[in-house]
Amino acid sequence: MLIPNVKGNPQDQGNIAYVGWENEEESLYGIREGYKNAADDLVQLALDKCNVNDIKILDTYIYPICFLYRHSIEVSLKLIYWRCYHKLPKLPKNGHSLSALYHRIEEYVLKLYEKTSFIDQVKSYKKNFIKYDISSINLKELKHSIDIIDKDDPQSDRYRYLLNKGGKLYSKKSDFIDYNKLSAFYSDIYEKLDFIYFVTDQYLSG
Repeated sequence: MLIPNVKGNPQDQGNIAYVGWENEEESLYGIREGYKNAADDLVQLALDKCNVNDIKILDTYIYPICFLYRHSIEVSLKLIYWRCYHKLPKLPKNGHSLSALYHRIEEYVLKLYEKTSFIDQVKSYKKNFIKYDISSINLKELKHSIDIIDKDDPQSDRYRYLLNKGGKLYSKKSDFIDYNKLSAFYSDIYEKLDFIYFVTDQYLSG
């Protein structure tokens, strides 16, 4: 149920969002794109404002940007699994572990593509079968990048709260994050996972 005072009028096309249009898979797809695009837009907004001497924006927008990017990767992984099995993967107690999610993709999706029985099954209903080369992606590099994110923020709450459940800062050490490098790092992961989703969708679509 929507918060009553934010409910929009369908006639006001220029300032309303339509929610509830999606099924389960579409919801993951939409969330994935929404978080990634929002992060990209915030990066550009922060850099633009910095150029007009609004320096503090760089030190405050970084937190939602890091969360948005990380969540886009988490949902990307879940979307790939969902497309293959029409359910979310079972995970350890911490349901936000990117490394655990990627392990499920390795074991239950990527290895599936290597099986002759699976490829033969796909060929049986695909008139114009195309064998996709997943090795075009450096999977070791992809896994390493995902592990780096997971080590930095294993429970997806470092950049949401900055404090752990005990009320202590995750880190008291000062550091610096380059906006452009951050965006490029996450975009590389996102695009690789997008290709894996594309291949999954192509194999499973009649």
